Amino acid sequence: FRRVLFRSSILILFPEESLPEEKYIMGRIKDGGLVENFTSVRKKKNGELINVSLSVSPIKDKENNIIGASKIARDITSQVKQEQYSESISKIQKTYISGSDREATFQCILDFLMGESDSDYGFIGGIYSDSNSEKYVKTFAISNISWNEETKKNYIDNLKKGLEFKNIDTLYRYIANTGEVIYANSPHSDHGFVGQPEGLSKLKNYMGVPIY
Repeated sequence: FRRVLFRSSILILFPEESLPEEKYIMGRIKDGGLVENFTSVRKKKNGELINVSLSVSPIKDKENNIIGASKIARDITSQVKQEQYSESISKIQKTYISGSDREATFQCILDFLMGESDSDYGFIGGIYSDSNSEKYVKTFAISNISWNEETKKNYIDNLKKGLEFKNIDTLYRYIANTGEVIYANSPHSDHGFVGQPEGLSKLKNYMGVPIY
């Protein structure tokens, strides 16, 4: 899209962290220069942030005086996401090939999945059975979900060897019992929801995916 805007109004398109860029861009324009293929982030009318490639050139009057700037912004959000996706996959592959321990590889995978799904927390774990044939979950990788000093200590002490969840009569019991994917956009009303510890951030959405 192409727009010609006064400097006083163009700032509405800038996220706060990108505001310093305007000084650089306007400096280039004042000197009669061009700004081409400048990668940045801008805001849409609804507040959504998008990745853009900017090309900016000065607008001159008949006397060759600079009276404004013309900007062409190309939405490259999909391209940036694809590049980030490829970089993440490459990082996971390198971590695995390098012979790093299992926890490092699974943590790399978890970081990627949480980023792609815009999740606040998550875990990757295996389903085991104890001597009484009771199922339990043991984590291979887990985000820090501690909500007080006690749970923080437990998280740190058991992160390497894996945290064990003996009670799986919860949202992820569906995966353990059926091996199917579960989506819960209202997890608090799901019949598998058994509550949350006080202090833990409210669970808004839940997705569980079996790995074979």
